Amino acid sequence: MRFRHAAVIALFVPTWAWAGFLNGNGLKQRCSDESFECAAYIMGISDAHDYYVHFGGISNFCAPMEVTNGQMKAITEKYMEEHPEKLHFAASNIVLNALAEAFPCKQ
Repeated sequence: MRFRHAAVIALFVPTWAWAGFLNGNGLKQRCSDESFECAAYIMGISDAHDYYVHFGGISNFCAPMEVTNGQMKAITEKYMEEHPEKLHFAASNIVLNALAEAFPCKQ
């Protein structure tokens, strides 16, 4: 029983304190460092978007099932290079905008 409580509590302990406060400048830096944090952040935003859509939310982008994590990272990096004026915005918005530009949903 104690293990179960510890496991539940561990789910709510943040592992990346910066995740909620990351802006485009911070994401761009992490991407240029070639660390796993950049790709992991982008995958997390994509997964959260899919979860949101699954439960009735409006889709911001419609990526094909074959898209790879590397492609999503490259798309986001390209977007940040092309839109430096937006790097002060939340990194999550930058990822969503980059993916929406690359994979618009057909109406």
